[in-house]
Amino acid sequence: MLSEELQIQLLCHIGIVNLLGAQAMKRSRQPKGVEIGCMDSEQMVDKIQNLLLGMEERTNVRFDKVDARLDGVGVRLDKVDGRLDKMDGRLGSIETKVDSVARELTLNNELLAPFITWSHRVEDEIIRLSAQLQEVKARLAKLENPPAH
Repeated sequence: MLSEELQIQLLCHIGIVNLLGAQAMKRSRQPKGVEIGCMDSEQMVDKIQNLLLGMEERTNVRFDKVDARLDGVGVRLDKVDGRLDKMDGRLGSIETKVDSVARELTLNNELLAPFITWSHRVEDEIIRLSAQLQEVKARLAKLENPPAH
């Protein structure tokens, strides 16, 4: 079976041949043949128009299907966009919480800094006092047990 495009081309060629035949009959002064040639040409034009209309209808149906598919894709993209918006909101909420925790830790470190400094001084003092205590114990032991001369 011929494609629609080939059918149209064939019908156009046949129509041209018929028109040429009609013109030839007109020149030979045969009015009856001219009428038949004209009728054949009109029928040919009708066939071509019908084929073109059929092609146009099928093309419109195809475009309608493509439009429907694109509408479906648009709906899906809208859903994805909505999900991304929700995720963006959730991430924004998490970011806010992380920032809050970071500020709280910074504040705690600022508040604890004096205590930490004080605790280091106390630790240093304990170490110094412990060393002095060991020294005093050693002197006391010498005093209690004097070396024999």
